This record gives sequence, C-alpha cells and structure tokens, in this order.
Amino acid sequence: MDRFKLTVLTAAGFTLSICANIDPVAGSLAFAQSADKRYAIVFRQSGSLPADAERLVADAGGVITMLLPQIGVVAATSDDPGFASVVAADARVEAVGEDGELEVDTPAKEAVDQSAAEDHGLEEPTGTDPQPGTDNLYAQQWDKMRMNVSLTGSYAVQRGRAEVVVAVLDSGIEADHPDIAPNLDLARSRSFAVNPDNPAELESVFDDFRGHGTYMASTIAAPINTMGISGVAPGVTLVALKVLDKNNRFSSLAHVASALVYAAENRFDVANMSFSTTLSRTEAENRGRIKVLQRALNFARANGVTLVTATGNGNVDLNEGRAVITVPAELDGVIAASATGYYDHKPPYSSYGMGKTDVAAPGGDGRVTGCHGTPECGQTPIDHRGQPLFRGGGRILGAWSHLAISPISRNRPPVLECGTTGICAAGSDRERACTAAAGCYYYGWTTGTSISAAHASGVVALIISQYGDFSNSDARKPRLPPASVEAILQNAANNRSCPDPKVVVYAQPTQNRMSTCTGDAGYNSFFGKGIIDALKAVTIYND
Repeated sequence: MDRFKLTVLTAAGFTLSICANIDPVAGSLAFAQSADKRYAIVFRQSGSLPADAERLVADAGGVITMLLPQIGVVAATSDDPGFASVVAADARVEAVGEDGELEVDTPAKEAVDQSAAEDHGLEEPTGTDPQPGTDNLYAQQWDKMRMNVSLTGSYAVQRGRAEVVVAVLDSGIEADHPDIAPNLDLARSRSFAVNPDNPAELESVFDDFRGHGTYMASTIAAPINTMGISGVAPGVTLVALKVLDKNNRFSSLAHVASALVYAAENRFDVANMSFSTTLSRTEAENRGRIKVLQRALNFARANGVTLVTATGNGNVDLNEGRAVITVPAELDGVIAASATGYYDHKPPYSSYGMGKTDVAAPGGDGRVTGCHGTPECGQTPIDHRGQPLFRGGGRILGAWSHLAISPISRNRPPVLECGTTGICAAGSDRERACTAAAGCYYYGWTTGTSISAAHASGVVALIISQYGDFSNSDARKPRLPPASVEAILQNAANNRSCPDPKVVVYAQPTQNRMSTCTGDAGYNSFFGKGIIDALKAVTIYND
C-alpha cells in the first residue's frame, strides 16, 4: 500500500456516470462490495469511452463503479484474480491496475533545527510584521504579513471577488465555522470519499474528521469578520470537495480524478490540492494511477482551472533520478509550492527540486530556526517586552474542525480548552475564539507544505479577481487562462537566493537529513521563482 506524504453529487453540468446499483441522486462513488479489489482502467482514447466498455468489464468478471468519459477512464471492482490481465488484453486499453485505498500521513510535521546561514545575495524583501488587520487573531498571522496580506497590503487593493471559486480537495469542511460559512457554497460542495465503515455510501463532505480541509479552506478564504483569522482572499467563494475519509485515506486516485473532473465541468477557477503521494514509476498499477491523475489534471486545466499543489513534506529533492514520482507535484500543469519558515528559510520538512518547485510560500517552522550567527538564531520571535510575539512560535494558525479526532501534533494533547477569552498558552496547538453571538470555535497551529499550497491558491484567486474577464458571457471561456495566472504569480514573487553554503545539514537525524540548493536568486530548487507576494501580484500592472 502506497504511503502519502501529507502535512497534510450531482450538480448541473456534471456528467459523471455511475453504475446502476448506486443512487444517482446522491451521485455516489461508493463500492457495493468492500472485499473486491478496486481497479482503474485507462483507455487509449482520451475524451470518450468505447461503447462496450461496460460489457468489457463485465466479461472480465468486474463491476463498473465509475465512468469518466471526459478523460477515458473507468473504475471497477472485481474479486477475479485474472481481471486485470483480461482487460489489459484489449487493444483499446492503455493501462489497468489496482487503485485501492491509499494511506495518508498526519498533516503536520514538527520542524527540526537547520544549521545554515542564509546568504545576502540578490534578493527581494518579503513583508514584515507587524501589519494591521481587523480579526481578533490576525496579529498572530505572521504568514499573511510575509505575503503582504493585510489592511495596508493586498486587502487595500483586492480581497477577492465572490464570482471566483476555489475548490478545496481535502478532508471535508466544518460548514458552520465562522471563518468558513460566509464564503462556502454548500450547494456545490461534494464528497468523493467512501465511508470505510460502509463502502456502499460516501462520507458527508461537511464532516471534517481530520481538520485539514477546514484549515486549508480558512487559509485561502477566511472572511474578514472581526472574529478569528483572515484568509488570503477573504472575498472569494469556497467549494469543498472531500477526497479524504475519516481514516485519512483516499478511496482511490480515480476518486481524486473524479473530483477534478467535477471542478472542470463546473468551471471552478482554482483547485487546491494540499496533498502528495510518492508512487513507484515501474509498478503497473501505479502507471495506471499516474495516467488517471494526469488526464484529470489536463482536463481541468483545459477547462480553465488553475491547479495548485504542495511539493510534499519529506525533504526530498524531486529532481533526483528516482524510481518513484511524487504526485501531483511532478505532473504537468500544476503549480507546486514549497514551504518557507518565519525567517524566509526552507524548513527541514519541505521537499524541493529544480524544475519542480514553482514558488514558495509560508508553511511554518515549529522551532523558528534556520539562521546562524545572527542574534535571533534559534529563538522564538519576541516582542519589546521579551515575550513571545506569536503564541504558536513559527507555526501557522488556521481554523480547525471540532470533529478532528487526532491532535494536530503527535506529541501534544488532542484538545486544549482555552477559556472564554480564546487565549491559550504559548506553545499550545489550539486557540479557541468565542463570542456571545457565535459561540466558540477552534483554531490550530501547525506546519507543512500543504499550507504553502493553500497560500498560493489564495494569491491565485486574487490574481483572477484582479485581472480576470468578468464581462464575458461565454461560460466556457476561463476568466483568466491558467498559464497567465501562473506567470503573474511567479513574476510577482520575491526573489530568494540559496543559503550559503548551499548544502544544508539538519541538526536532528532524519531519513533525509541534508538538502542541497541549486540555482540562483532568480530561480532555484528551494524557492522556485521566489516567495509569493499578494500585494505585488495585484499591483504588478500598476506601473
């Protein structure tokens, strides 16, 4: 079973087909028999299916669970050990292989010390703290300040248009959270996650048992409403597409593909995929999985969806000649974001790679390190009184689901009651913001490239809001082509050079203890084109 590196139906226009024994009103992508193996079948002809595809599967001893004619893919189940070989013998089939559940690691990883000095080469400064905001936890959001997301930054120019829709492919969403609800489109949110306790049904998209989806959605678009935090694009619309179940697993990559097809058919503007998995390039079933996901990405991008993902949390050089591939980050058509810490360094967990890292964005660093030989090295940021400036240190704050069944960090208590003030002790994992009108809701401190991807998705939504064509009556034409969006995002990023020395050694032994940065300040393997800047992105054409 492949292991993820994650730090982390039916609507008008959606033409997904399903097998007859699944309720078409619910649009279920569930499985009739949990004991059967799950398969993905990729036909050579993309954009359609053979007329006898169902008969082909049935004659081989299988049952179709999903038809995706848009990308020439069929998902099926079978208990026949010879099913795959029989189907593969058909000349019209390009690839077939098992596509079962995929485990997902916990969404956050605590950072370790980094012992390399950042050089002072050709760089552009990022935003400083403090900056002004209105929500009562905004002062804790150093990550937004780094990107100049504040009342004196991007909020003064563009907060995002409600017409712009960001699809969040994740673990679901807490729909009534005050930093989610005002911007959430309930009607178009969908679940693509099979209930592991009852494979004949889907989990509810509004049950976020992991907290991860709620966190990412709030990072992108938490509204400015005086309570809690503020998102990068607080005026855009969110749609939750649940692809992770309560056990933190994908039902299959075909289910992820179906979510992307849904986003494309509904012409959503952005798809945030704060996850990654590493697959063998040589195993037959993985070749099929990779093709399924690449076709879905291609279809979504061709339909105007800008695709954003994370490089992953394994501190892996994605550019090495490896027998494995990290997806979606290494697939075509996606914007892959690596992570930065409080001091704009690459945290120890963030994966990277020349030609793979497109941009960098705040992902946090639990120990706020990465400097060497400077007064603040190895210290938590402090204010003029010598007190911690941020209660989470170098971690990042986001909305959290009350249904989350595990702690954000493995080494901390799962729940921390903060009192009616919502003020928790420094170093804790959770905040609780309370008002007489809204009650109490949780927020969590964590780190990971998943947050970097969400930050990039928020800036992408601002770019589309600022420069997109909202007068065009052609619903099939994107407001702003994904290639144009990506170019603006990268051109507006702040250059960040490699550390000096370029070989970084982490103090605590890990599987990948060392990182080597290649390239220069204009583009390098750690930071891509640089650290994203929301204010520059929405004013780049002002000159």
